[in-house]
Amino acid sequence: MLTIDSHLAESFLDAISSLKHLKHLTISHQKVSTTSTLQLLRICLLHPTLSELQCSFNLEEVPDDDKISGVGHGNGNQSGEDQGIDEETYTAHMSELTGFGAQLTDISREALQARTTHSGADPTTVKIKTLMLPSVAEGYPSSFLLPLLMSKVLDLERFHIPRLDELYQPELESVIRTYCKGLRHLTCPGYVDFSEGGEGNDIETTVAVIRACADQGLITFQGRYFLHERTVDALVQYHSSTLVEIESPKCHLVQSSLQQGILSTREQLTRFWVVSSEGGQAALQFRDILSSSWTCLGMRELCLTLGRGMSLESGVDGTFRALTAGSKEAQAMSREFLAEAAEAVYGQIGQLTQLEVLSLGCDMSEEAAVDSVEFEWDLTLTNGYLMQFRRLKRLRHLELRTDFWSRMGQREVEWMYETWPKLEQVTFMRTSTDKENPNEFVRYLPHWVWLQAKRPDLQISELLV
Repeated sequence: MLTIDSHLAESFLDAISSLKHLKHLTISHQKVSTTSTLQLLRICLLHPTLSELQCSFNLEEVPDDDKISGVGHGNGNQSGEDQGIDEETYTAHMSELTGFGAQLTDISREALQARTTHSGADPTTVKIKTLMLPSVAEGYPSSFLLPLLMSKVLDLERFHIPRLDELYQPELESVIRTYCKGLRHLTCPGYVDFSEGGEGNDIETTVAVIRACADQGLITFQGRYFLHERTVDALVQYHSSTLVEIESPKCHLVQSSLQQGILSTREQLTRFWVVSSEGGQAALQFRDILSSSWTCLGMRELCLTLGRGMSLESGVDGTFRALTAGSKEAQAMSREFLAEAAEAVYGQIGQLTQLEVLSLGCDMSEEAAVDSVEFEWDLTLTNGYLMQFRRLKRLRHLELRTDFWSRMGQREVEWMYETWPKLEQVTFMRTSTDKENPNEFVRYLPHWVWLQAKRPDLQISELLV
């Protein structure tokens, strides 16, 4: 593993060079020096067979004994003083990146020769197709990133958009449009800077790259920690006919209405996967689900965090319910009305007859002010809406990220056995705050044991998160 220790770094780099048939390389670590990172990148560009490089670590521009907290974020017009590090260290770090950028023409020439010699064929068949650069808090300079993207060793299909140290989105957009014509899978930055003077820099970068890929059309998009309205608008504007997957695996923030807008307008979607982070605000509220019908009837993989948020005027299928304004009944919303709304919500999901993977959670954020107990009955036959899923004949994997299971019993598992013939995996995602003892496994309850016996190949698992 690459470390600040130069001897360990050298040994690791030598090992990479010796793997003559290496195709995919993923490196996970905390922090790696600028010098070691650039050595790694050079070796990977020169490697004759490597086609995928993913660097899941932070580039460390400050020596261990000189670290100062408060490193700033790329807002354009940065200086060492603004960063919280001394100007000399910051300048040296940026100089290394710029210097590497100046060498890329020669590196590309040498790399293409090495790949041609190794393959004995057209070197374009072994160019780097997937690239994720290390995270840099203050961002990459144009003098590094633009020459890298113009390099003839790259033929990108998948790209993790890095943070920029300055506002050069127009130049980046032009380079990607010209040199990355095969780019069809994007992951946007895992952070957003909304500080004064830097508001939306990362969003501007993401939108610029989305526009740059308009000719070929994106197939997948991942917003690691957020889905911003402007990025979704750009996806819809430029990639409405090609985009089939949208994902945010650790979502801190996404508007409920934005999710509903995607599900009700993007007919070609086959995967929509939004997992709310702890304390995140990523729930799809009942009131929005009821506002319009979903059109993504070919959906195969769906992950949602449901919220019981309702407005007094909300109604089923976009209609309005006449409630007496100001009455206690209207303010609290009758149990009958909420039940009717829940039935319609689960009915929307049940219309997605091509679903193979379904993951459901509930909104546990402070803003929701609800407990998972409100969802316990939802996937039962007696007082819930499990019957709404009767058309999901292709379902292979059911993942429950909230306690939807404690009220389930023999009737429910028998129904699953008879109704979902392709079911091969059930996953319970549990936390130590569950009201049950976390050491008591749900899968050992009699009804789940019965289902396991009836379908021996079924995997029933539970994870503490």
